[in-house]
Amino acid sequence: MSSLSKSVAGLALIAALSSASSCASTELARDGFDQQSPRDLIVLGRIKTLSYEATNDPDDILGHGWITAELHVRKVISGKPPSRSLIVRYFAHSTFRDDRTFRLRLRRIESGQYLICSEGGIGARCE
Repeated sequence: MSSLSKSVAGLALIAALSSASSCASTELARDGFDQQSPRDLIVLGRIKTLSYEATNDPDDILGHGWITAELHVRKVISGKPPSRSLIVRYFAHSTFRDDRTFRLRLRRIESGQYLICSEGGIGARCE
């Protein structure tokens, strides 16, 4: 086998492995959204930060806290929100960008606000 053939075969193997890895992570991400409770909402929307409440944990070098925001719903994927403007809370070390649309899973909490459910990593788990 020539060195050119070996290079092409190597590149083909890398491409195949990368594609399989990408598909697997996409499926895992979809599964997290698809396994929601019937009381959850799944929406597309933009978020405007209203307030940040620090945890003041001396061991937390990233500064996580509870963030309250206004969510402007652009599209409903699942569920029936009471309005196109919802007050939401989430746990994070930084805010969502206000110039991007995000896909979010929400769960109503006792205060009447909605919790943005984490699909992994740090954040509120809605199980």
